[in-house]
Amino acid sequence: MKRKLDQNGVPSPEPKARHPGEAEGAEEETTFADLGLDPRLVQAVAEQSFLKPTLVQREAIPLALNGKDVLCKAKTGSGKTAAYVLPVLAGVLKRKSTDASAATSALILVPTRELADQVFKAIEKLSAFCAKDIRAVKLTDKLSDAVQRSLLSTSPDVVISTPARAWYNVNSNSSALDLSKLSHLVLDEADLLLSYGYDEDLENLSWSIPKGIQTIMMSATLTAEVDSLKKIFYRSNVPTLLDLEEPDAEGEGVTQLVTKCGEDEKFLLAYVIFKLQLVKGKCIIFVGDVDRCYRVKLFFEQFGIRSCILNSELPVNSRLHVVEEFNRNVYDIIIASDEKEVLGNKEKADEEKEDENAHDEQGDDATEKEGQRPKKKRKMSKRDKEYGVSRGIDFKNVAAVINFDLPTSASSYTHRIGRTGRAGQAGMALSFVVPKELYRKHMPTTTPTAENDEKVLARITRQQVKKGKEIKPYNFNTKQVEAFRYRMNDALRAVTKVAVREARTRELRQELLKSEKLKRYFEENPSEINHLRHDGELRTARQQAHLKHIPDYLLPKEGKKALTEDDIGFVPLRKAGKVRGHRKGKGTKRGVFKVGGRKGDPLKTFKARPFDTHNRFRQSREPQRPDPSSYFFDANFCTMRRSATLAALVGAWTVLATKCSLGSKCPKDSPCCSQYGECGVGAYCLGGCDPRMSFSLDSCAPEPVCKSTTTKFNNLDSIVDIGSYLGDATKADWVAQGEPAQLDGNVLLTMPKNSVGTVLASTAYMWYGNVKARFKTSRGKGVVTAFILLSDVKDEIDYEFVGVDLQTAQTNYYFQGIPDYHNSGNISLSDTFRNFHEYEIRWTPDRIEWLVDGQVGRSKDRKDTWNETTQQWMFPQTPARVQLSIWPGGLASNAKGTIDWAGGEIDWNADDVKKAGYFYATFSEVSIECYDAKNAPGTNHGKSYTFNDAKGTNDTVIDGGKNTVLGSLEASGLDMDKGKQDKSSASSSADKPKNTQNNIPGGGSSGQDHSGSGGSGGSGSSGGGGGGNSASSQPTSASSSCDTKSFHQDCGKSSDSGKSGSTKASASALAIIIAGVALYWL
Repeated sequence: MKRKLDQNGVPSPEPKARHPGEAEGAEEETTFADLGLDPRLVQAVAEQSFLKPTLVQREAIPLALNGKDVLCKAKTGSGKTAAYVLPVLAGVLKRKSTDASAATSALILVPTRELADQVFKAIEKLSAFCAKDIRAVKLTDKLSDAVQRSLLSTSPDVVISTPARAWYNVNSNSSALDLSKLSHLVLDEADLLLSYGYDEDLENLSWSIPKGIQTIMMSATLTAEVDSLKKIFYRSNVPTLLDLEEPDAEGEGVTQLVTKCGEDEKFLLAYVIFKLQLVKGKCIIFVGDVDRCYRVKLFFEQFGIRSCILNSELPVNSRLHVVEEFNRNVYDIIIASDEKEVLGNKEKADEEKEDENAHDEQGDDATEKEGQRPKKKRKMSKRDKEYGVSRGIDFKNVAAVINFDLPTSASSYTHRIGRTGRAGQAGMALSFVVPKELYRKHMPTTTPTAENDEKVLARITRQQVKKGKEIKPYNFNTKQVEAFRYRMNDALRAVTKVAVREARTRELRQELLKSEKLKRYFEENPSEINHLRHDGELRTARQQAHLKHIPDYLLPKEGKKALTEDDIGFVPLRKAGKVRGHRKGKGTKRGVFKVGGRKGDPLKTFKARPFDTHNRFRQSREPQRPDPSSYFFDANFCTMRRSATLAALVGAWTVLATKCSLGSKCPKDSPCCSQYGECGVGAYCLGGCDPRMSFSLDSCAPEPVCKSTTTKFNNLDSIVDIGSYLGDATKADWVAQGEPAQLDGNVLLTMPKNSVGTVLASTAYMWYGNVKARFKTSRGKGVVTAFILLSDVKDEIDYEFVGVDLQTAQTNYYFQGIPDYHNSGNISLSDTFRNFHEYEIRWTPDRIEWLVDGQVGRSKDRKDTWNETTQQWMFPQTPARVQLSIWPGGLASNAKGTIDWAGGEIDWNADDVKKAGYFYATFSEVSIECYDAKNAPGTNHGKSYTFNDAKGTNDTVIDGGKNTVLGSLEASGLDMDKGKQDKSSASSSADKPKNTQNNIPGGGSSGQDHSGSGGSGGSGSSGGGGGGNSASSQPTSASSSCDTKSFHQDCGKSSDSGKSGSTKASASALAIIIAGVALYWL
């Protein structure tokens, strides 16, 4: 919302709402706190990094807080949403301070579903610090009547809706929407409400609304439709009019360019621009209609350029998801249609009134006036009337807007280019204009609106000149560009009308299918739609593989810059690349292992990935992957492709140890199957040991029964290293792998450069209970923080946090490691990196609840998890450990699905790594309340859990006896005392654990180089059993002081003998790893 003001000669707006005596430059000093808002709202605004209010917020908020009716005209992107949301929320809080009864206080009417979703999210963010007092509901989704009645039955404080849906619920038999206590009415994008066909609904609503309520209208233009609404909703009061011509905040950062070309040359220039990456960063391409969307997409497909489509034909869930994924940087290119413009737009008439040279446009009057009759317009469009692209939707970090088809009005042009260069960022807008003499010269690519391109450009130019802006020519080097023409012609010939029609039908069918399959759990599990992609190839046009590669002889010797005749327009295009700087390859991004080239280093030959159930599922969604069933914990589980890199990461035991699965159990001499599917003894038989895949059910050491406890991480006394832990849960509450550090009374889970992170796992197991963890997550591309419950048979309940989305907690549950994307859901909250939140899992035999800061964000009942096929309850039901971890989901060697989910490849040169020496998550406190299942060992004073059947279900859990401690790292459940020493030598043994290949699954010390060894288990669901660089003999610079000390650093004091052992085996472990890999390849 903070934006620079244009100072290049544009007159200042009239200070209509300025307070008496206010200084002329007061707007530069005004803060949100000065506007009289509730402190909780001010705090939420600060959390969103909004430093100062925009002009519309400075003027509108004080008036609204004083109860005035407001009619405000302000341009797109000026901050209108917050200008009315903040006063509305303030009004709700003020009412509830004296009257706590449930009542709908505010109704916000919007023209499109996309805008409703945006407003709803804005309310969530701005009410983050008063969420208990404010409840908002949006009614624009295609929900059943029963669901709508349920949402409205508790009288939510704020309702966001389209007029049609609002009137339906007011007028329904049950009168689900009660407006009797309404105090605030907001009409957002008021100039669009009537044009979208809501005139009858609005008229009906106006008579159902109590008299005397406060009404706020927000509009980008003042049109005849706005005048009509004014008469309807301001029957007795005259609103305060704010006609705010704010100096163009975006204009200062947007470079406007135009190039004149033939209709087929549009495709040629688009091909050159995107294939040679003349525009870097995210881009929106505006076209005239739906057919053009698919024609451009199919054309791009010929060259391997990925893009997704946004138009009114797609289901609303798909449209919303496209926008969300674009904002999360999943897609780079959106091809969007603005059919409203093509079908006749009312904005043309408004331009005539504002244009000083309106007589030049008289030739267009007849055409324009045809579009002024709302009812005729609505009949012409059979598409979703709640769809809109250039207005309302908040596209984030758009580097460039390309008007592939010029809009039909100057106002539409302004709205389109307003998608880029926002919030002080640089942006570029490039428009293709077809001269009159070139119109209809290439019939296959012609479009009717191109006939008036030059007239529309003249209007646009006059409007921009009045604002002090300049539209510069963007001149291509014709000779250089012509070299690509034959390839463009080949591609265009393949994109026939039939191919476009088939593509249109095929994608619509696919999107509808996705929407139908997902609609039952979108509301409960909104994160699952993240697994869908919208930029896949349609493949209805003839594919020509050779077009996807540009031969060197076509490229100019002088480089890309030679494609333009001068520097005009080229520099801004390159500046736009800053938005997606992480896309710039370093050439050696994969080369975290510093051994020769790819061929010379066997560790680079295969793709490695953190070994966890989530990753297996994400990989299974890649088209080239085998059927996801092969990734389940069955006979095929451990026979799937394993990489040498993963072998090195989890230690020499990976390449030397025997593999295990449900169909291939461990041999008696190494009877324990670790959670990574490897056989061994010692630590293999402790946390994570799967009895179903081991030599026998009693091969694993019994699981210690938990005791209700609270751990405050003001020191590291409760944590031991995995190398020195033998199963005695009475001496330590937590086992660590990696590098935990101490800072300001908290423990940091760190991930130094090129490492695989850190894991803390509880030493005891809970069988149902309540777990609370207070922490701040990590941040950054590819960085993942996890808080999970994981059983030895892979039952799981978790929270996961991706470092590029600090407002979302992803929640999941799984039964025996079987990944199912129906099982996930999202919870929204304020900045997870800067703010401590309390995350809670309530787990009973019948229900799971996920809570954040005491509020239930999601729940799942066991009765809803029955699987008819397997005749099982797919519900976590066996004793589990608590695990906290940080891990690199964006590791370059991971599967693409995992990297995309994690927000992109991890940047090991990020600020956190440069300043602190590592990525980090900050944990303050963990509280565990153990319930114990009915007839569990805990109720009969049992000491441990074990299994008596390979089914691994709750009815197979029994008392495992009192002893949970191995005699040594050579022991197993078959012989718990093997290698046990007498008391006189016990201390020495604890100090020097045997870090051999059969001691520590997924562990092994990393030595001094994080890139070549360590474990892979820092990952979300499997993170507890393996992974991390368990000890570094040379701590990072950030952990070299006693204030932020590494777990293994004594800071001048002798370390505790029970917690130091694994650092001493670094060199030998590294040698074993190298030797093992060499042996593997020989």
